Amino acid sequence: IISSLGYKFDWNGGKNVSTTISLFYEGQSGDPYSYVYNGSSARNLNNEDGSTSRNRSLIWIPADASEINLTDDSQWEALNTFIEEDAYLSANRGGYAKKNGARTPFTNQIDMRILQDFGALLGGKANKIQFSFDIFNVGNLINSSWGVRYNNPFDYRLINFEGYAADGTTPQFSFTDDRLDLDRFNIADFSSRWRMRVGLRYIFN
Repeated sequence: IISSLGYKFDWNGGKNVSTTISLFYEGQSGDPYSYVYNGSSARNLNNEDGSTSRNRSLIWIPADASEINLTDDSQWEALNTFIEEDAYLSANRGGYAKKNGARTPFTNQIDMRILQDFGALLGGKANKIQFSFDIFNVGNLINSSWGVRYNNPFDYRLINFEGYAADGTTPQFSFTDDRLDLDRFNIADFSSRWRMRVGLRYIFN
């Protein structure tokens, strides 16, 4: 979503002294990523063909505690809370997570520009000095929680694969991720900061 809004104030009859204020808005959905099993032995847990340089075995999203064999049953409450607070996971219980099925949070950023013009006729020609003042991501200047962008995790390693039970076929898992909501994502540091730029132009015809 991209939109802009601007207004020009003329301060004299000759309309050669003016102030223009503009706002530019950009809103976009977050980047896609996949929920996968964690651990080097889980890189190709599903025995797929191709590269195993990254963890790419998509997790089964348990509908209840009976659908996952945790090494410590007390971990279920934390895992269940994580699933319930995640829009994608909670809507897809009882099935495998899809590749790139989840997205990082939606982002909103607003930029502001102020132009101050001072004009005069010199030798019958219009001349103008223009001062510009830009604030990029002005929301972050007002509130440090606004205008934040999040890095794409590509593969979110949610559930740890701990190996197999004594029967050699039953997989065992653990859950140790205690982060919830936005704390789960890394902030894109530079693009999330507010920035300012001052400019000067001389315009003549």
